[in-house]
Amino acid sequence: LAPCLVELIGTTMLCFTVGTAQGALAPLAIGSMLMVMIYMGGWISGGHFNPAVTLAVLARSLLGATHGVFTRRQAARYV
Repeated sequence: LAPCLVELIGTTMLCFTVGTAQGALAPLAIGSMLMVMIYMGGWISGGHFNPAVTLAVLARSLLGATHGVFTRRQAARYV
C-alpha cells in the first residue's frame, strides 16, 4: 500500500506542477519538484512518478534485463 500511496502523491504533484508552472523558470520548477519527490519517496516505490516510466521499465524487463527486473504484477500496481 505504501508504494502505491507514494506514487499517487508524486504523480499528483508532478501533474500539478506541470499544469501550473509558467514562464522561463517552468522547467526548473518541474525538475526541482521531481527531484524532491524522488528523494521523498524513491526509496519506497522506486520513483516511477510518470506511468510512462513504469511501462518503460516493464518493457526493459520483458526484453531480457537481468538487473532490476520488474514484473507485470508490480507494474499493474503503479499504472
